[in-house]
Amino acid sequence: LIESLRGSNAAMRISKDQGKVRVGGKSALSKILTNDSPLGGRETDWLVTVLRPEGLLYFVFAAPEQEFAYYQNAFQQILNSVRFSGQ
Repeated sequence: LIESLRGSNAAMRISKDQGKVRVGGKSALSKILTNDSPLGGRETDWLVTVLRPEGLLYFVFAAPEQEFAYYQNAFQQILNSVRFSGQ
């Protein structure tokens, strides 16, 4: 997935592997990426992936590098709101 994302974001790099997290009660993987922003400057991207029977579900949360901490709580709230059918 990351290699695919790099196809349109050549400067994208993994800056931190956060390991496992939970999304909708399921195990997920979390990585922090850095990238050149299309608006100029640098951005931080939070990639969260969940393997589902239907395939890989992923979330990419992006914010300007200097403002990422400000948005991180909202991003976490979005992840906390995820529910999978049958739960």
